[in-house]
Amino acid sequence: VAIEIFPGYTNYVAPAGLHLFPYTNRPDAATNIQDAIAANIPGGVVMVADGIYDQGGAAVNGGPVNRIVVTNVLDVVSENGPSNAVILGQGPCGEAAVRCAYLGSGASLSGFTLANGHTRETGDEDRDQSGGGAWLENGGILENCIVRDNAAALFGGGVKGGEVRNSTLRDNTAVNGGGSFDARLFRCVVAGNTALDLGGGTCGGTLENGLVHGNLALMGGGGASNRLLHSTVAGNQATLSGGGIYRGFATNSILYFNAAG
Repeated sequence: VAIEIFPGYTNYVAPAGLHLFPYTNRPDAATNIQDAIAANIPGGVVMVADGIYDQGGAAVNGGPVNRIVVTNVLDVVSENGPSNAVILGQGPCGEAAVRCAYLGSGASLSGFTLANGHTRETGDEDRDQSGGGAWLENGGILENCIVRDNAAALFGGGVKGGEVRNSTLRDNTAVNGGGSFDARLFRCVVAGNTALDLGGGTCGGTLENGLVHGNLALMGGGGASNRLLHSTVAGNQATLSGGGIYRGFATNSILYFNAAG
């Protein structure tokens, strides 16, 4: 008896694809990422060609629309990295807002720029008003991405939750956690983000082997209530307290040239 373990298959996405279900070869590629995700099965891969993806989307449990939703154990990968594949949300914050990505446990998104994602201004504070660029469940992974120019009405302008690796979070905005909120960041750059209250760069969560610079907040220009390990926090500003970090823990880290009112 021969037993074959089927690991899942690959679906393809390209702006010029023929959009022929189930999108399992390059000529028949889907023209939006969400349709290819929906056609795949746990253990599969969605391979995305260069382009700007600003169409399609799905909601989770009545929450805001996300340009892509990955709830299975699935890898969504760009062919040529974040400079060439862009997932665009829609602003401003409100009922018509579109978040860039929602990743469930075991899902991963690799090699994209996530830009212009926004959240609702009403509804559940965690699910509806947080994570303008990406909302990650525990076990969701964002890797080798640029998360920029996103906004959340409350928490995590760039990213809310999950694990972020080898990525850049820049120029995002929220009330708490301009760059990220309650996320685990590894080898990331967090720059130029703004929080109206706590944690211009990051709020909550952890940062390991990271660089946090040029962020702004009321309290905790670089970060608030974080745990930092082997990281550098430099050139951040708080209008009130904690130019570098506010109420956080730093181990084997460098904090310099930060300023507070």
